[in-house]
Amino acid sequence: MGMRKELTIPDELFNLAIQEFECKWANNKVIIKRFTFGDQVQLQQDSMKVKANQQVNISADVNIADLQILTLMRAVVESPWGINDINSIRGLPPPIAEWLKEQVDEFNTIKFKKKEK
Repeated sequence: MGMRKELTIPDELFNLAIQEFECKWANNKVIIKRFTFGDQVQLQQDSMKVKANQQVNISADVNIADLQILTLMRAVVESPWGINDINSIRGLPPPIAEWLKEQVDEFNTIKFKKKEK
């Protein structure tokens, strides 16, 4: 399958974005990339806050909203809304963002088959 995948936004979602959310998109093509380990680690680092105090109490808080936005921003390499712009991702219609999250998760989930003896 490779490191990139071209997606076509389904017609009903594309029309919803144009008509209901007034998106000025010229096409419905999106290209996403497969994450490397470095991408995954960077996403975790960018969405986590680690707190420590003098009594050696350490806590880590993951901001799920940041993780979702940063994941989409890092995954999309070509789109009608532009790339590498956090405000473009924040401005996506919710149904488009949900569809895109599913596509990115599916593309970045690789399952191995065990050899049978």
